[in-house]
Formats: sequence, C-alpha cells, structure tokens
Amino acid sequence: MKYFFILGRNPSLSIAELDAYLIKNKINFNLVSADENFLIVDADDQILNLDEHIKQLGGVIKVGIILDKIKNRAELEKLVLNYLIKYSGKIYFGFSVYTENNKINRLAEVALNIKKKLAENNHPVRWVVSREKNLSSVVVEKNKLLTQGAEFVLLNDYIGVTKAVQLFELYGEQDFGRPSRLIEGGLLPPKIGQIMINLAQAEPTDKLLDPFCGSGTILQIAAIMGFKNLYGADASLKAVESAKENLEWVKQKRYLTDLICRIDSIDARNLTKTFSLESIDAIVTEPLLGPLKYQNQKYEVCKIINELSALYLKFLTEAKKILKNNGRLIMIWPIFVVDNEVIYLPILNEVKNMGWQIISPIQNQELKNLPFVKINPRGALIYGRPEQKIKREIFIFEK
Repeated sequence: MKYFFILGRNPSLSIAELDAYLIKNKINFNLVSADENFLIVDADDQILNLDEHIKQLGGVIKVGIILDKIKNRAELEKLVLNYLIKYSGKIYFGFSVYTENNKINRLAEVALNIKKKLAENNHPVRWVVSREKNLSSVVVEKNKLLTQGAEFVLLNDYIGVTKAVQLFELYGEQDFGRPSRLIEGGLLPPKIGQIMINLAQAEPTDKLLDPFCGSGTILQIAAIMGFKNLYGADASLKAVESAKENLEWVKQKRYLTDLICRIDSIDARNLTKTFSLESIDAIVTEPLLGPLKYQNQKYEVCKIINELSALYLKFLTEAKKILKNNGRLIMIWPIFVVDNEVIYLPILNEVKNMGWQIISPIQNQELKNLPFVKINPRGALIYGRPEQKIKREIFIFEK
C-alpha cells in the first residue's frame, strides 16, 4: 500500500525523523515520489496505523493513503465522487495541492461539479476552501474532513486522502499552556524536541536523559510519546524547579500513572557523580547555546565559542562514560552568523578523537540523495530561520 507524508517547513529534518522512525519500527518501504512538500512510500502491503504514527512524529504535518494516479479532471472527478458517495448525512470535502506544477487546472470547477452531482443524489454537501492552496491541519480537523468526508491531496500524478493530521493543539499546549516557561534559557520548540527524540531511535522502556533540561521540553514530549524512564538534569535550580512543575503537570493532564521521571540539579560536566557507568540508553539535549543577546562582533562570538567548547567537551567526556555501548546522543550545537560569516564550534575533531561516531541523520540512500535534502559537510542537520543570528546544528553521536 502507498502512503503519503506531508513534510514540515524543514524537509531535511522531517525526512531524517521519518527515516529513523520507520527503521526503528521495522517498517520496510520503497520510495515512490518526493519533493520538498511530501514523501510517498510503498510500505510492502503493510497496513500502517496512521493515527498512531502521526502522534509520534514532530516533523510530519499530515499522513494519508494514495488512492490512484490521475491524468485529467475527468478521472479526478470520478474518483472523488466514488469515494464520497459512501457517506450518509452531510458530506464535507476539500482539496490541497502540494505539487508546484499541478496538472489538474481549474480545480474549482471540479469541486463545483462534484458538489452539484452529490446534491442531485440528495447528499447535503459542503466544499471546504481556504485562501491558501493547501488546507491547514486546523481546517481539516475542524471541518470534519477526517470523519465525514475527505481532504483530497494532489501530489504530482497521484491523488491521496488524508487520514490524520498533526496534533496542533498538543504542541500549542506544550509550548504556551504549560505552567512554567523559562524565556532566558531559550525555548526549544516541542516539535524539534520530538524530532530529536525520534533520531535517538530509543525504545519507550529505555532510560532517556536530558542533562541540560531547562524547563523540561524534551522530557515532556518524551513522556507524551510513551517513554517511562526519564531523567533530567540542569545546573540551574530555577530550571530544575520549572522542569519538575511542568512534568508533574504533564503527568496529571495525560494520566501518566506509570511514568518515572527524576530531575536533579546536576552540572553536566559531572554526570558520573550521579549516574552509574553505562546506565543510560539515550541522551537527547539542547545545551546552553550562549547568551540570547550579544553584540554582533566577532571577538565576542569567539569568546562565547571558547566557553561553549570547553563546556561541551567536558560534558561529552562524561556522557560517553554513562551512555551504554551503541547508545545515541542527540545534541544541538550553535552556529553563529556575524557580518554574513558563518562560525561553527571548532571541536568536532576532538569529539571524534574521544571515540564518538557521527551518524548520518538519514540512512536510506534514496532519501539521502533527494536534491532538496541538506546535511552539512560536518554531518549535521541545520535548523533555523534565515534571519537568525544563532542557528542550530543537530548531531547524532553514537558511542
């Protein structure tokens, strides 16, 4: 069976997460078609539980099944009518176009014809439209397109039907609804935290540690994803209290009665004082990235880089001792932009000399070779807006 995945704003991140997730869950697939907006795969006749998969993926906006290939408006109209006619009561339908060169022109005429023919067969019907060429996840869910009709998605020569959309309310709740937010520590978006967790390919029963946990974003998302044994640490007492408050809130709100989460005030440079050797299965973290505000001058950035480099090297030395063999460390490093010059942390060779392996974020060769997939020469994924002075490198290190 063929499935489609609508990708987020950073397609490289989305594809890397999806590749790691499919590998971890032993889902065999063949690439059918792809561009910056979507991925179509053939999953070897496996029936995927799309409602469950979308809950686990931070970088995928929508998931669905491919119905068929289409060549013209007449084929599209016939296929849509045959799909919708099975519903009783009022029918809701809409179209989203994720193809740059859409071969089906005058789509509004197709929609009006469908609406007219359904009405002639005594079906109350509503055509759901948007100012954009794609219906948002909010529009799809709020307008009953998942339960009492369909969103039809045009993807090159293929037409698909959306079966589940990203949990937009959950991400908003985790970002803005939690009781404690530490602005001064930086705010990792929950979706990025979820992508990082999936890159670790850890099992829900594994011991997962965030040694720079801040207000606990990664721990909260991991708890919602089903992880049972979570550990958080931060040198800041304020951050530890914030993370504890947020985790207790998540635990109560989501009825996570079997969740074990320990959060302590620990300097990440001294992890072996608290954690036993080879006791942690996976580490996922965004450490201190430097001050949120600084003078846009190279000498100041170099000072920040020297301080962070010393911190990271000491932490990585400790992390290697407490991580189990073949365990993964997913870590963010900052990239500084000063007067259009891009400055990276210059410690990658030292990290390699410690014995850390840099794992490619994408293992599937077909996916890695897609023209829009970007992995930098250092082996990392890049996250950040064009105007940001500090962007992020996301590394996968393996012991």
